[in-house]
Amino acid sequence: MDDLRRENKFFVIRLKKNAVTRDERICSVPTKESFVREDWIARLGEEVNGTIHPFRLVTFQDLEGHKIRVVTNLYDVGAEAIAGMYRARWQVELFFRWMKQHLNVKRLFGTTPNAVYGQLYAALIAYALIQWLYTGTRPAFSAVSKIVFLRKLWLGQLQAEWLISSLGKNLLDDYVKFHIYANQHTCKNTY
Repeated sequence: MDDLRRENKFFVIRLKKNAVTRDERICSVPTKESFVREDWIARLGEEVNGTIHPFRLVTFQDLEGHKIRVVTNLYDVGAEAIAGMYRARWQVELFFRWMKQHLNVKRLFGTTPNAVYGQLYAALIAYALIQWLYTGTRPAFSAVSKIVFLRKLWLGQLQAEWLISSLGKNLLDDYVKFHIYANQHTCKNTY
């Protein structure tokens, strides 16, 4: 953390429960209405291998009432704002976890903002279309899982009642036209 401070990089990082602090002094006194419980300035770690510079420690409660301690090098920002930054960061982490689980995006292919946005938008659009197709076309009597649905959709093996159900005859017509077109335009070996 001393390196980040030396490089003028700002951070808000969660501390482990067993983190050792020393040379503590009060930075500000939170109000009773605030979800912030403590706001301190302290050094981290033991004397021999701890930080050289003091950092700000903010303790607050999350929405479930758990105590969270974060360390930062932001001294001119209020404790509530620091807790808000950490909460916002956690929401981003939860979004990426959801994205990995539901959109099957295990890693990002590019590092530029346009590459990241493009991959995220493509994955979100694909997810929305598949979800719409799965929920909109599923007959009430069928208990097929989404995995089986996706496999049958990919292989072109969906049953007719899936295609006729709630989206009507147009989907079935488009489905048949697509497979006729695909079969006519496949590459054939002419040896």
